[in-house]
Amino acid sequence: MKLGSQQLRIMEQLWAAGPLSARDLTDRLAGDGKGRPMAHSTVQTQLRALLNKGAVAYDRRGRAFEFRASVGVGQTRREATRRFAERFHNGSTRAMICDLISSERLSDDDLTEIRRLIDRHTGGDESVDRAAGE
Repeated sequence: MKLGSQQLRIMEQLWAAGPLSARDLTDRLAGDGKGRPMAHSTVQTQLRALLNKGAVAYDRRGRAFEFRASVGVGQTRREATRRFAERFHNGSTRAMICDLISSERLSDDDLTEIRRLIDRHTGGDESVDRAAGE
């Protein structure tokens, strides 16, 4: 599911805080430091769009509605990453990762974490292989 920047800001608030009313979302977005505050009418419009996409659901609490995320942050990130790879790297995850690694300044800690993730994904563990060869 594709989210616009305003929709992503709303989702970030729902992921972080749990169910919120449109008014509470408007107030939280005013102080999130990620851009200009959104008008309450804009928050309501974006919530309707998110409802139509299936990204949020709501419950009635008295006279107000409380909105909650119905998709997780992990799922949303994975879908966005897949779309990015498709759009900019011809669908190749390998090309995307190679591009990111070659264009970013990675610390030793970053590289260690990347190696750990690769080892976990492939079932390999270099430290075991090195110890066996010594």
